Amino acid sequence: HFPEIDLWAANVLYLGKGQFLLSNSELSRFFHKPVDMTLKYGFIGALVIYLGLLAAQVRIPETIKSRLNFVFITVFTSVLMIINVLFKEFWGRARPSQITEFGGKADFTAAWQVTNQCQSNCAFTSGHAGIAACLALLAVFLPAKYRMPYLIFAVIFYAVASFMRMARGAHFLSDVTISGFVVLVVAMLVKDILRLRL
Repeated sequence: HFPEIDLWAANVLYLGKGQFLLSNSELSRFFHKPVDMTLKYGFIGALVIYLGLLAAQVRIPETIKSRLNFVFITVFTSVLMIINVLFKEFWGRARPSQITEFGGKADFTAAWQVTNQCQSNCAFTSGHAGIAACLALLAVFLPAKYRMPYLIFAVIFYAVASFMRMARGAHFLSDVTISGFVVLVVAMLVKDILRLRL
């Protein structure tokens, strides 16, 4: 409803001449590649091990099994299917660095507007923010007294990762916010479908 907020937030981080606050920052590159790939391959590696244990008919306690199912189904559905396939490949929203307001050639479009300003791996929504938000899912494996401190850490991590993407001109505020919202909604639905008790 308020697309101008996206332009305002991007403009705050814009330095001019096609450069954003962290366009050339090593820290932002660290979050863009090593951190992102560690999270992605971490989830993939854990899934492969889990499926291997199931195939080998290794007995896994039901409480752990249900929590693993919750995490893997949520990550697969939210990040892979909704964010990276449905949104990023079909919505066509150009990144901040690609629009005319910030030195590019594409037109700015609102978050939920399907367009053709980007052909592939587009801005809406943020895969990096989505996988960062999934880190919070691991709280289900912790004792109750440790969950809130861990969730605070996970939210801060998600916010920092999101800021890094925005400060490189790669995403709008709505891109990173909606990714977190997608993960949250999917997690709530999966929890109810699996009847997971925490």
